[in-house]
Amino acid sequence: MTKKFIPSQKSQGGIVLIVAMIMLVIMSILGISSVRSVALEERMSAAQHDRSIAMQAAEAALLAGEQDARNRTNFPAGFDPDATTVAAAQPVVNGFVARPTTQSPDWMLTMPDQATWWQQNARELASTVNLGSLLGNRPRYLIEYRGRAVCKSQNPNEAAAQCDTPEGKISPTCDCYLFRVTARSNPAVGRAEVVLQTLFTTF
Repeated sequence: MTKKFIPSQKSQGGIVLIVAMIMLVIMSILGISSVRSVALEERMSAAQHDRSIAMQAAEAALLAGEQDARNRTNFPAGFDPDATTVAAAQPVVNGFVARPTTQSPDWMLTMPDQATWWQQNARELASTVNLGSLLGNRPRYLIEYRGRAVCKSQNPNEAAAQCDTPEGKISPTCDCYLFRVTARSNPAVGRAEVVLQTLFTTF
């Protein structure tokens, strides 16, 4: 006659304890993973929001730079966009510089502290532009004169017209002024930074 092995109550209690401990460890791992996932999503959301603010600031500065270039606001005294040649090296004056197309711009050079260079040379966005209380530092922009260009060109063999005349403004080809505007969000330490640039033509 075969005897059946019947586990004792004490042995069964030990197995239940082991299973409970394993389940507790698994639940703890899942809980920690969930907390980390939520924290990561919060950081990503905060970073995206911070970058969105920086993008809006840079866009506002870029628009201001285009308006200043169009209206020639605060350009250096004696600057003549119609001059035949531009000096090889021009200092930055209140965020404006006459820069030949063959010369590297200052904002691309390797500098010990690029933020300091922007603080000292670039033009600050006017305080009248409301960008909210979360921005921090005001964005800045730099305007570079790049010479004359042919605008609205449809026929490359047709002579360019003068844009300062009514006839020139409706001509298929038209001489205009070319500017490069670079805007930087000028963030505080540890904040998202956005740099935008556009090539802008105006009569």
